Formats: sequence, structure tokens, C-alpha cells
Amino acid sequence: MNRQAVSIAKRLCEAASPHSFHDWEDKDGYYVATCHVSKDDVSDLINIASKWLDPDWPRQDLGLGVDVHDVEMLPVTAWRTLADLKSSESVEPLIGMLGALDDELDDWASEELPHVFAKIGEPAMDAVVRLANDTDKSDYIRSIAAEALHRIAEYHPDLRDDAVGNLAELMDKVAVTDYLLKSILL
Repeated sequence: MNRQAVSIAKRLCEAASPHSFHDWEDKDGYYVATCHVSKDDVSDLINIASKWLDPDWPRQDLGLGVDVHDVEMLPVTAWRTLADLKSSESVEPLIGMLGALDDELDDWASEELPHVFAKIGEPAMDAVVRLANDTDKSDYIRSIAAEALHRIAEYHPDLRDDAVGNLAELMDKVAVTDYLLKSILL
């Protein structure tokens, strides 16, 4: 069966479950190869990643023949796959997703999305800087963006000076009482 004949959700189910695959950020290309995806799949991947915000996901049996817990985690697999694809088109939708989580702590988003933005690299830099400096957002959301800047500097030596410079500027602007954000910046 060719790639087009198999749904994107089914192809994502071919990857290791996020529950058991913890060092994914060190495995460049794993999701692209395992899930048989390309840039042609980006819009479908963004759509699946956005399901993370849907409290009813998955609301029906997707007919994938896999454990429901794995299906619930498809949005995580989708954003990891977007990172592997270095999808610049996914940056703004993922930033928007973080904005929707503003009042809600989410361990998966806070731990994974900094790596996603970092793997995407330069196309994510401006959006991450903008989010980190957005004082209308909670310190929680801003700390995710600051962590993404740290990771960008780590993953992309050519962007290190820009990322560190942006972090230093942010440090100068952050109030002493913004403990969560300060802890990320230190």
C-alpha cells in the first residue's frame, strides 16, 4: 500500500508512543522515516497537533486498530514530526496553541515544544522571541518560549549568539518577582 493510501493518523501510529520514546529530540529524522511523511503532509500534521487542545479528542474510534492511549497521543507525535520536518509553516499554529494553554499547565507542551521550536531552528526564532517578550502572556507560557531560545542556542551553534542575545535582553526586562521566568533565564 502506498503512502497516499494510508491515512496520516495511521502512519503516525507506526511511531513509538510518546509515553515510551523519551529521547526523541536526539533522533533526527526518526518520525519522517518511521511515519513516511514529507512536507506534503504538513497541513495534516498541524491539524492533528492542534487536537491537543480539544478536550474531546479522540471523540470517535478512528479505526486505527491501536490502543486508545496511543491515539490520544497522536498530537504529540504530530508536533514531533513537524519538528523532524523543520516545518516553518507550523511555527505560528504551535505558538497559537501555546497561547490557548495560557491558563493551564501542560507538562507535555512545556517539555516538548521548546525542543520542537529548537529543531525547527531559525524559522521559529522571531516567533519565540515575540512570545517570550509578550507581557500579556503568563510567565508559564513565556518560560516555554525562553526555554525554546535556550534549546535553539544548543541545537544550532550558528544561531547561538542571536538566541543568547535575546535571552539577555529578556532577562533585563523581566521583573525580579517573575520567579518562573527568571529561573529559566538564569
